[in-house]
Amino acid sequence: MTIVTGKAEARRRLQSGRSGVLREIWEHRADYAYVLPAIAVMLVVIAYPIYYTIELSFFKTPPGLQLRDKSFIGFDNYTTILTSEVFW
Repeated sequence: MTIVTGKAEARRRLQSGRSGVLREIWEHRADYAYVLPAIAVMLVVIAYPIYYTIELSFFKTPPGLQLRDKSFIGFDNYTTILTSEVFW
């Protein structure tokens, strides 16, 4: 009868190298399948609005929801804010 200790298991994982990581991912693929929808929702709810806000900061847009009338002005919005006495 042979008993495998934790050290032998760890040594075997180190020797297997990168393929061990891929094997771990493959063995836990169901876990990743459960987490993936949550990550997708977080990207839509959090990351996209941040990206869109940064994109809009480089355009001059009229008040309201007329986003098709926007014109690219680059960093002018940032220079206006940073040189304004109201901001400081």
